[in-house]
Amino acid sequence: TDAEALAIVQARCATCHAQSPTQDGFSSPPAGVVLETPEQIAARADDIERVVSSKTMPLGNITGMTSEERALVVAWATQGASTER
Repeated sequence: TDAEALAIVQARCATCHAQSPTQDGFSSPPAGVVLETPEQIAARADDIERVVSSKTMPLGNITGMTSEERALVVAWATQGASTER
């Protein structure tokens, strides 16, 4: 569902891609990309689909994104990236 995909991105990506990252080693969001709100996430859906499907992100899979989570996020992004909860 949309809510599941958004929750995955917030849990697996926003630790680095936040105004104030909580992931060790990050003092600012990489490349200035912030993924904290549903609107920010949806605006980057194409980028998210590309880096999640290629396993480029999360970097070194530091947050432990599962194959199932990747599939759900990619499906969400390719099906219109809704922000409905």
